[in-house]
Amino acid sequence: ELHLGFCGRALSEKCLLSTICKSAVTYPLKSVSLRGAYRLTDKGLESLLQSSPNLSHLDLSCCSFLTNMAMKAIVRCTSDTLESLVLDGCANLNAESIVHDLVKLPKLQKLSLSAVGGVTDEIVSELGVQMGGQLRELSLAHCM
Repeated sequence: ELHLGFCGRALSEKCLLSTICKSAVTYPLKSVSLRGAYRLTDKGLESLLQSSPNLSHLDLSCCSFLTNMAMKAIVRCTSDTLESLVLDGCANLNAESIVHDLVKLPKLQKLSLSAVGGVTDEIVSELGVQMGGQLRELSLAHCM
């Protein structure tokens, strides 16, 4: 497990790529929390995901640099293993753009999109239809 909650400025892209990703190869990560790592970019996240092929839990809350491209990397790298995904407060994500990627995560049981923009009744309906049988927990707190 790797939990770097609210690491903010302390976690630079260089630090992530040079230390965490390299050590993840030797010490496989199953759970990663980068809550508040606001300097994390799509590229840095993809590097971490590529070095963690057995990842089952990912918390990216308040990672404000992440874009909808991050969701594509999550699907590409973790679609066979990811069971829990927390994207709370990721300001550059839009539910309407990522919903088609989310449904490509067949093992996902917990999803949190609290304070993510673009959550509509149609998005919730699509998640329910596409993932209803597998999702055990869905959080949409603070969504308009």
